[in-house]
Amino acid sequence: MRIGIYARVRSEQGGVFRYTVTFLEMLRALDLEDEVVLLHRRKADLPMSDLIGGAWSEARLPSGLMDVLQDVGVALVGEQLARRVWYYATRLRSGSVLLAPNGDPRFDGIGARWYRDRALDLVIYPVYSVKAFETRVPSAVTVHDLNHRLYTEFPEIRALGEFERREYYFRNACRSALTLFVESETGKEDLLDYYADTGVDGDRIVVLPMLPASSVNPRVSASERARVSDRYGLSEDYLFYPAQFWPHKNHLRLVEALYHLKYGAGLTPTLVLGGSYSGALRRRTFAAAMRAARRLGVDRQVRHLGFIPDQDMSALYSAAACLVMPTFFGPTNIPVLEAFAMGCPVVTSDIRGIREQTDGAAVLVNPRDSEGIADGLRRVLTSTDLRTGLIRRGWEVLAKYTPQDYRRILKGALEDTKVRLGQTRSAAPTPPNGQA
Repeated sequence: MRIGIYARVRSEQGGVFRYTVTFLEMLRALDLEDEVVLLHRRKADLPMSDLIGGAWSEARLPSGLMDVLQDVGVALVGEQLARRVWYYATRLRSGSVLLAPNGDPRFDGIGARWYRDRALDLVIYPVYSVKAFETRVPSAVTVHDLNHRLYTEFPEIRALGEFERREYYFRNACRSALTLFVESETGKEDLLDYYADTGVDGDRIVVLPMLPASSVNPRVSASERARVSDRYGLSEDYLFYPAQFWPHKNHLRLVEALYHLKYGAGLTPTLVLGGSYSGALRRRTFAAAMRAARRLGVDRQVRHLGFIPDQDMSALYSAAACLVMPTFFGPTNIPVLEAFAMGCPVVTSDIRGIREQTDGAAVLVNPRDSEGIADGLRRVLTSTDLRTGLIRRGWEVLAKYTPQDYRRILKGALEDTKVRLGQTRSAAPTPPNGQA
């Protein structure tokens, strides 16, 4: 069987990129008899070029008119303005995704022909793409989250047709995919709750929990820690939050928590932030957080490092007093697992999914309450026993789900997908006069 893996993803996409890399690593470790083809638009989109070779090959995805226009637009005017132009342009098109999010998918004839010419029997999508159903090639897709249904108040969910775009994707993926991967039991529950009317059933949903990124090295050396500390000008025992500046990441309340720590508990830890703020919305979010820091008198405690390369992440985790991640979005988050692996205590949000993922290995706080976030941080910063207990419990949580478990689940899911694919083909009507 020839299996395509849709690998159009960039490192700047954060968690989706790390998920895709892990998925590819675990798939490669299965040593499948199938031919595997990594599908991408350009070399920069390919997360793991070292996978090419042997039974694995690569193919460059075709560029439709909308792909070309979007690429040119982003290059000329930036991502946010290009998205705005694309949004209003697509609203003028009859049958647009934005006008009929719950309708039948459009047919991507170029993509379908391209897949057919490469004799792909199945395409797996660890990253979202409407090609999963618009090409009508059998697919298996990952549903990372349904936060557009859970947290509709955030502009990144509502602006420029994002809600409608997500609905179009998830509804049609649920209708057509042979297998739907989710990252937790909470994710499976959400999928069944919100899209029961599409005919999705539990037999097609596979819970494939995430792993820490393989780039995280728990055995980081003292010299490596010193190198990274010198590079960024950091001393140890800071609060660490690697996240892009989307409103749902909750940087503003974290800055407010610094104020409560300083003036309520007499604690002045440094807050080290990683992540980009490109695009109009993220720039506004970043600016609002920095203004609040100045207004509240904690700006000298805030350090923004920008995009952090993988080779620096292990040392940054290992020198931190804790990971603080008061995000509104789940149901799972990779930095939590990376912190567990690095022996870094975790303070994160007390919401569905995250409770399941952390399993008693984190201090959970209300993300809407900056004083509550501050109190959780105070407890970790002032109690050696609590920090030690959180680190030990984090290792226990990781030990309950290993790379071997991931590969076992993935292998079983692929075998079941192939069975469903065979059943689908045998149930297909025979073309008239024996024509293909």
